[in-house]
Amino acid sequence: MNVIRSGGTNGLVTVTASAHDDGAKAGEDYTAVTTNLVFAPGVVKAVLVVPLIDDGAVETNEGILLSLTEPTGGATVGLIPSELLWLISDDVGGTVEFARTNFVVSEAERYPEITVIRAGGLAGGASVDFFTSDLTASNSVDYLATTQPLFFDVGVTSIVVRAQSSSATVSRMGTGWPDCTWAIRLRVSCWGHG
Repeated sequence: MNVIRSGGTNGLVTVTASAHDDGAKAGEDYTAVTTNLVFAPGVVKAVLVVPLIDDGAVETNEGILLSLTEPTGGATVGLIPSELLWLISDDVGGTVEFARTNFVVSEAERYPEITVIRAGGLAGGASVDFFTSDLTASNSVDYLATTQPLFFDVGVTSIVVRAQSSSATVSRMGTGWPDCTWAIRLRVSCWGHG
């Protein structure tokens, strides 16, 4: 952040510059800084450096309050003694979806595996609710209803869920029953958990 000296450049002048939490947290989002900026005679600009920490968390934009205090050498703090530095979050949780549009399995397959993937950003944790519902198949006759949360930790890209066909489906195989379908759905329940 540039700090400008105006109204004369004679003599040595210092000012204390510091960074404070204003949404962002020192140690998590940035490194706390308090330093003396020195303006030698003829110098009109000094730079306050605030090291940022890429925390990888999915979060809203946050602020760091930069303040100028305690001028020396006859200087005074001007009309803008503080400024808000905005940290624009570039961490995204991505999207969660099924690996395929349709999962086709034999009725004899008692525990078909359904893959759920996460793409387009892996920051922060995420969770979705996985559940099944009837289409042309009937719960307890063709399959057993399943509802469960899926938790994606930071960096996890896929989870395999085992749904369950009912034993009634297996006993009906080869008896001329039509193919049955059931819906598998996802509902977002939480983004950004740790």
